[in-house]
Amino acid sequence: MEEYVQAIEYYKEFVQVAPKDPGRYILQYKLYEAQDVSLEERIAVLEELKKRDYREKWAYELAYLYHRVGLATRCVEECDELILWFGEENTLLRQWN
Repeated sequence: MEEYVQAIEYYKEFVQVAPKDPGRYILQYKLYEAQDVSLEERIAVLEELKKRDYREKWAYELAYLYHRVGLATRCVEECDELILWFGEENTLLRQWN
């Protein structure tokens, strides 16, 4: 709804209340996405999330961002890791291909 200042304040409050909650990275990513922050900065956020909580949806998003910035090798590596963790029946990867 383009109320970024208020959203950032809520994000900061969330981080203070739950500093170890990996959801903070998802919220940060969504804020970055809404504000059209650089793909490289979004990648950094998802890499931090990956270190703390490896989730299929966000790993796919990370692979896609690697693809968008021209990091084909990292994209393939991330896709390989997705298949390793979540199996060959990974629906997100099937949709991408």
